[in-house]
Amino acid sequence: MEIKICKSSEIPNKEGRLFEIKNKKIAIFRINDEIYALDGIFENTNIAEGKLNGYKLTTPYENIKIDIRTGEFVLAPENKLKIYNTKIKDDTIYLDS
Repeated sequence: MEIKICKSSEIPNKEGRLFEIKNKKIAIFRINDEIYALDGIFENTNIAEGKLNGYKLTTPYENIKIDIRTGEFVLAPENKLKIYNTKIKDDTIYLDS
């Protein structure tokens, strides 16, 4: 089942936004025409407010680096956030649930 999220143009390039989808907070990031989605809250922090450097996200406050393609923590790959599949159709982002 696909869930409509928003227009891809609503997420600025190289930034993320937090969405509540089926009672879960999910961070959606856009890098050019690529869309990545992962669990949006880590240790009570909205990771969509972090800074992207390529595909590496630095979380606010804790400064933990996470690869948004895999959800893996860069310095501790055994730790990871759940990732979600996404699609873009007609400039609209959909999340596979």
